[in-house]
Amino acid sequence: NLDKPGGQVVFVGGGTPAVNGVGGSDTYKGVRPEEPKSTISGAHSATKSGRGDTIVILPGTVTLTSSHTISNDDITISGMGGDSPIKPSAITVTLGSTGDGFAVTGANVVFEDLHFNASGAANTSRINAGAAGLVVRDCTFQCGGSDLETITIPAAGLHTTIIRNRFVITANGPDAAIEIEAAGAHHITITDNLFLAQN
Repeated sequence: NLDKPGGQVVFVGGGTPAVNGVGGSDTYKGVRPEEPKSTISGAHSATKSGRGDTIVILPGTVTLTSSHTISNDDITISGMGGDSPIKPSAITVTLGSTGDGFAVTGANVVFEDLHFNASGAANTSRINAGAAGLVVRDCTFQCGGSDLETITIPAAGLHTTIIRNRFVITANGPDAAIEIEAAGAHHITITDNLFLAQN
């Protein structure tokens, strides 16, 4: 992560064996792709706030069955998508109740190069900007019948940047790809995003 050169990298297995048939485990340190963590929460626990660490999700799909709080500052959650609109590092949110897939409470958190599948069950949002400086860039979001909102920005979400993402409607039901929930959420930048229905 050239934006945060002092940080460490922690790998998360994408739900399939990563290298040589070896699956992820939260007992691993996660510093090598051959021995990745198995969950994003396990990887987050291995990061240090303010150091500029990066969590890299390997190709495959990680499923969130409970809300994940990203509380450390200067964390990047990255896939391995490159310039392609189809990202091989995917996340599916299946909470089945109110709650955010990612509740961001750390400052300057970045989500990049990720594919969010249409959610398998109800949720409040996929990403909630609960702290200043959130950046969501170069991600693809499938918006299905369970995805009422995808990114929500409450008053605490100052200086949020949402750039170069694709929001694809896959079923009836979504209300908003991006919802600014409070007048206090100012200095919001939303640019170069694509909103479309699935063909």
